[in-house]
Amino acid sequence: MSFEISVEIAEQIAMFALYADMSTNLDLKRRIIDSKKEYIESFNKRFAGFIDGPLSSSLSAERMVIPHNKKKKSGCDTTIIISSKGVSKIAISKYKYPSFQDPQMYWDRHKKRSEKSLFSSQLDKQQKYSDEYAVMEKFINNKIINQTQAMTKDTANCIWHADVMSFNQSCRQHPESLWNTQHLLDLFDEKNPSDIGSMLKAVCLDPIAVPVSIPSGKIGIKNYIRENKLPSRVLSINVID
Repeated sequence: MSFEISVEIAEQIAMFALYADMSTNLDLKRRIIDSKKEYIESFNKRFAGFIDGPLSSSLSAERMVIPHNKKKKSGCDTTIIISSKGVSKIAISKYKYPSFQDPQMYWDRHKKRSEKSLFSSQLDKQQKYSDEYAVMEKFINNKIINQTQAMTKDTANCIWHADVMSFNQSCRQHPESLWNTQHLLDLFDEKNPSDIGSMLKAVCLDPIAVPVSIPSGKIGIKNYIRENKLPSRVLSINVID
């Protein structure tokens, strides 16, 4: 099974994702939104709006929330499905909203009934999904001036799960300890974050994520999400033949 999509369509998806994230990030800095949940909802709404808007006649998008009792199984918050000619690729993302005010501030917390970092435990959960899906971490940035040149401007900072996992295991003295802002700044300098548009373009065009077959329609998507224990906030993007 192969996933076929033109460079032009992949670049459209990337452009719409970038515009959606830039406008959502601007709302964050203006304090129109002020939480991770609001950021996710705003980004997904804008992304779908750009796709279904007058700038595109080759794509359609649908947002949905698919409740199920395994929503935390993947360690991620959102699912993006990109489908072309009956074949799909899936990207799942974990959003984090750290504070960049103080490098020594611990934005992480302990896992319930454990001394282990919640974020590190979420990375462990994601590992089980990384062979089949494109898994990424998305760090929301509300700073007007970035603290390191590696940080992306005007968008969230996105890094592949594998790179964050590698950094946690090789560059942090205690991989199960809480994360602070300095850890993130070191991660950004080490791994060079990108914007969500560039990440999704790579999902479309590069050998990232295994192509899968998902039954068409809402019911098919809902069943696939539940059966594979993927995040319940879903944005489905379809290439119109």
